[in-house]
Amino acid sequence: MVQFILKRVAYGILVMLGVVGVVFGIFNLLPVDPARLTMGQRADVESVEAINKELGLDKPKFIQFTKYINDLSPIAIHENSVEEQIKYKYLKLIPFGKMHWF
Repeated sequence: MVQFILKRVAYGILVMLGVVGVVFGIFNLLPVDPARLTMGQRADVESVEAINKELGLDKPKFIQFTKYINDLSPIAIHENSVEEQIKYKYLKLIPFGKMHWF
């Protein structure tokens, strides 16, 4: 019985990872530039590059995928800087390192 439950949980995790991979692939295969959508067609090159850097679109796809999974997971690992906590206003579920409380 335990083996059956473990097998079902493992299959469920594999299906979830497959769905996440397919969704990530679909959004990366679309011929759409998020920076151009944000700034418009007449945006200058520096603005487009700044938005791509801020969104992490200038990094390789593998790093983008790992950050995508990290953002989807309920136990996400983020940097523990005061500026980031002020900017995004989040609290960690499982804190690693020092926490700054305001």
